[in-house]
Amino acid sequence: MNKKKLLNSSDLYVGLVFVLVFLLLVWQISTITVKESRIFPSIAASVVGLSGIFLLIKGLRHTDEKAQKLIIGGKQWLSFLVLFLGYLAYSRLGFYVTLLIVVFCVSLVNEFPLNKKKIVSSLIYSLIVTVFCFVCFYLILGLYTPSGILI
Repeated sequence: MNKKKLLNSSDLYVGLVFVLVFLLLVWQISTITVKESRIFPSIAASVVGLSGIFLLIKGLRHTDEKAQKLIIGGKQWLSFLVLFLGYLAYSRLGFYVTLLIVVFCVSLVNEFPLNKKKIVSSLIYSLIVTVFCFVCFYLILGLYTPSGILI
């Protein structure tokens, strides 16, 4: 594969991002003081890390002429901004409130252009995800999530 095709491979870039996210998750997991609360994040980090390694290998070995080019548009940058702001708000607002806000905002970004029906469906989806996480983490697994000012 020539250098130009390699630099245009979306798999390579996405794999690099996954590996960086994996490293960030490992660092974040090391700050969790309750050992039982590290189980799910460790599994998630492992999946992200392995996916990143496989994508890197695929991106480096990909010789197909139809390799997808990496295109990052406004929606993607806005989603990254929402995730970053969610990360900053996490310690103040707590896990569930931050999850609700981030899922809602990312849903709105993906549903753009907006109308009343899309806003309501994004809100309902965000509430379902948040309740599902509460049931799984707190009620079923008995794990405490970081709390903040609101919850």
